[in-house]
Amino acid sequence: MKKTLIALAAVAVTGVASAQVTMSGTVAFGYANDTVAGAKTSGYGTDTAKIAFAASEDLGGGLKLNASMFIDNLVEGDNATGGNVVLGLTGGFGSVQFSSAEAGDFLPVDGLTVSSDGTDADRITLTAPTMAGVTVQVIAQDDASITNGAAIDADASGNGVLTVAANYTAGPLSIDVVRADFSVAARNTRTGLKATYDFGVAKVSYGGMKEDNVAADTDVTETGLTISAPVGPVSVAYSRATSKTGTAAKLNGSSVSVSYALSNRTSVNFYSEAFEVSGATKTKQQSLLLSHSF
Repeated sequence: MKKTLIALAAVAVTGVASAQVTMSGTVAFGYANDTVAGAKTSGYGTDTAKIAFAASEDLGGGLKLNASMFIDNLVEGDNATGGNVVLGLTGGFGSVQFSSAEAGDFLPVDGLTVSSDGTDADRITLTAPTMAGVTVQVIAQDDASITNGAAIDADASGNGVLTVAANYTAGPLSIDVVRADFSVAARNTRTGLKATYDFGVAKVSYGGMKEDNVAADTDVTETGLTISAPVGPVSVAYSRATSKTGTAAKLNGSSVSVSYALSNRTSVNFYSEAFEVSGATKTKQQSLLLSHSF
């Protein structure tokens, strides 16, 4: 539940409404164990301790400003970190968003589907108004590692990536397409296609990502399937993904998550993930957390 901290009433300029800042947060504590290449670690403690701030202001004339950020790792004895800083303008033209944030994963099983994993980067996102169910984005990003429609790399090395992303939504059907063109020496293009259908009793998503690289036998093909369903107060999701690089053997991984809602803001969450990277490193992760949002 978001708490309003500040509300600035209408100012002297006619047509300008108000601005406000809201605060929300998440605290989660529990137990986790990891096994990476045979080495096991386990323990309990704080998993998430985060406060997020969001602001919006009506600038008049149909133009609106939105801003948000969070402070993470609020654990005793540790250093707090900032993240997901967003500043954007929306209007009749669509929207333009400036952000230093992590993009979402295009496919599931983070760590296995590397080409489809979200990355931290600075971005400029241009979003056109939705027409006939189609929304188009062009995104400029200053990091060469891009995914999920993230796009231009303009760092000091002169590398560059330009991605166009489109989403089509019609009722329970949603289709996502992304195309990235790289000027990075090691890569040429990255193309992704994903379809999601909500059957009511369950939601199913399936997609693929193809990365064409310059070096021989380094092209990457990834696929991912996710099935999620509510069962009373319990939400269950199963994901499976594959990854293949060049002529190497295909790798696979899967994950299961179960969330039991104690209330609208408090839940018990179980997560288990297992995957293999480069045909050698096997990773298993499990956690059981009590989480509360405010």
